[in-house]
Amino acid sequence: MKVGLRVPLLTIAAFFLLPNIAAAQDTAVQGNPLHLQQGWSADTIDRWHFISQGTALIPYEWFLALEQPGQTALIRSPENLQKLGFLVEPAGQKNNPDGLAVGLYKLDKLAVNFEDGKHECWKGNWLGLGCAACHTGQVNYHGQQIRIEGGPSHIDIQTFVGQLGYSLGAIAKDPQALASFRKRVKAPAADVENGLMCFAKKVLGPEKEFYSNKDLGTPAGFGRLDAHGIGLNQLLAVPLKENENYAPRPRRSDIQRCGILRASIGCCTTAPSASRWRAT
Repeated sequence: MKVGLRVPLLTIAAFFLLPNIAAAQDTAVQGNPLHLQQGWSADTIDRWHFISQGTALIPYEWFLALEQPGQTALIRSPENLQKLGFLVEPAGQKNNPDGLAVGLYKLDKLAVNFEDGKHECWKGNWLGLGCAACHTGQVNYHGQQIRIEGGPSHIDIQTFVGQLGYSLGAIAKDPQALASFRKRVKAPAADVENGLMCFAKKVLGPEKEFYSNKDLGTPAGFGRLDAHGIGLNQLLAVPLKENENYAPRPRRSDIQRCGILRASIGCCTTAPSASRWRAT
């Protein structure tokens, strides 16, 4: 890791003006990125990129072995994650022994004490998505990677989560795929199968049913994430099965008319106001 680069103003301007932002690239960019001189030590950057921040998406051991939908290549492969806009990193850092992309981390099983059905399905470690995934920018300038801590990323989080859900759902329905998955996961085979069946029943099934008749709006795509609406749906809509709490994604027409911020908080949609949120 190279820290303390003094970058000319032209390069900084390239972050805002050039289309060659690190997103949706066909091949993973190799090399040690340079970091802007922002007063961050290498240890601070490493912690920011990979330290646990509390979220738990899916079991970590499953993620390491999960294949892309309809393929044998892994979802966590650098090529796939870079196509989704993630900033890939090699294994070996203090907080990243498995070579995860920036913003993805391992949440220790002892820290997973959420009282819900999803987290009862697996007693191992969990994959988390941290702030750095959306708030670490990178410019590729004349073959050199330049990192900006706190800069905007260009990940497609919706497609990433969709890959996870689709692949897990396909494995749960296919005995042959399940047998192969059990062999790849570094955990007792019985725990893997029981956990997956539990996950499919308590997470994949209910979410599919809840969203089946919903207006999903415009897909988020690269660099656009309605974290406010998604968070509310995961906390107040899906687990409670409350349709009145559901906040649909902003439509493209809403964003063009009102801007991303106003559209994301429901100023241009039929999203319910806080006074209408229901707890039961």
